[in-house]
Amino acid sequence: DEKDGKRAANLAAYFSNCKLQTKHSVLVIRTAMKACLDIKNYLTASNFARRLLDLSSSGPMADQAKQVVQFADKNP
Repeated sequence: DEKDGKRAANLAAYFSNCKLQTKHSVLVIRTAMKACLDIKNYLTASNFARRLLDLSSSGPMADQAKQVVQFADKNP
């Protein structure tokens, strides 16, 4: 349901502002990024991807975040 997706993205965005350990913040930001992608909010997903890259610049999550940034730049 579209309403549930928006609510999930909203809650994930709020949770991403909590002060957590870095490894937990990475997981929360990744979840928020994916939730925004699910509802086709590419600008916000790109913002979360950039935050994720600030915390973790290598590895599979960073590669996924780079792809999200590239995709969001092409599809605003």
